[in-house]
Formats: sequence, structure tokens, C-alpha cells
Amino acid sequence: MAKEVFNVNISPIEVNKIIKEKIRAEMVDYEECKLESNKYITVTTFQKYYLRNNSNAALVLICDNTLGNTRVKAVGTGGGTAGLAFDFGAGDSFAAKVKELLKSYIVN
Repeated sequence: MAKEVFNVNISPIEVNKIIKEKIRAEMVDYEECKLESNKYITVTTFQKYYLRNNSNAALVLICDNTLGNTRVKAVGTGGGTAGLAFDFGAGDSFAAKVKELLKSYIVN
């Protein structure tokens, strides 16, 4: 399992739009919860086949702007082969791709 957690200066809706357009993976599910004052919580799940380990990996993307800037949490998981937890870096690659796609929006 790999996890990337960081803040960006765009809304959760914009984060999801960018990731959906740019990531090379199948979107499995998307949930959006609109709170008051343009605050959102979004949860998106993606799936991608990795040839290097002959299995699918999953990415769970959780975004919220309830405390100000949008907090992005990308968790890459799965991808192990033959009952082994070793995924040859598939989870790391999946989670890192989100951060790479959003790098121009990252704030402290």
C-alpha cells in the first residue's frame, strides 16, 4: 500500500476533474458530498491493470476542503500476485501519479 497526502489550492471537484481526465485508469466509483458554503468531500475509486505483476491495482482518492485548502489523500493498493502482498511498485506508482498530475496546485 502506498499513500500520498498533500494540500492543493483548487476545489475537490476540480481535483477530480483533472484526475479523471489525465489518469490512465478505469473509474470504478465516484461519490460527492456537498456541504454548506461550497465545502465538499469526494471519494473516487480507480482500477488499473499492471502488466509488470499481471494484476489490477486500485486507487482510492479522497478529497475535502472542509478546513480550508483541499486535502488530497491518494491510496494505491492491491496489485499483489499469487496471494503475495508484493506488487512490484504498482501501488506506489498509482498514488504518485496523482501527486504528479496536481504538482502545480500543491501548497503547504
